[in-house]
Amino acid sequence: MNRKGSSLLDLVFVTAGFLTLAITIITMTLFLTNFNTEWQGIDDITPASKSLVSNSLPRYYAVFDGVFLFLAIGSAISLFFGAALLKTNPAFFLIGSLMMAVIVLITMFIRDTYLAIVSTAPTAAAEANFVIMPYVMNNLVTMTLVTGFLIIIGLYMKVKGDRERKNY
Repeated sequence: MNRKGSSLLDLVFVTAGFLTLAITIITMTLFLTNFNTEWQGIDDITPASKSLVSNSLPRYYAVFDGVFLFLAIGSAISLFFGAALLKTNPAFFLIGSLMMAVIVLITMFIRDTYLAIVSTAPTAAAEANFVIMPYVMNNLVTMTLVTGFLIIIGLYMKVKGDRERKNY
């Protein structure tokens, strides 16, 4: 399979995946908060069961904040090493840099979409429960720039032993 040049495009899919994951987590937060409110209002349920459901919400926030951080760091590292394994001609550096500018514009639209979604009252309240996810999504353009330049460095760096096999 010929993957030359698609490493930068993978960055677009990763940022779109972050948007999808953030919206999914916020939607699940809204659902679980409403479920907890309804659960606490049912008189036939034992107090132990009510406290179990009520105490699980803060753990949900912490787990998915950690998942978001893990995916943000893990995707940057995996994109870098995936790009480093490709043999690419350094003559295409300028094209990669121009592609990076387009990717930053696309990331701006993705970030603005997220900000438009979380600007409504229910989703803003759900987002306020998280720490890492809003930070990553608000700084998505900066993180995309850093990851993109790591990919460009990985694409055009020469690993020891590349001098012997120059099959561009």
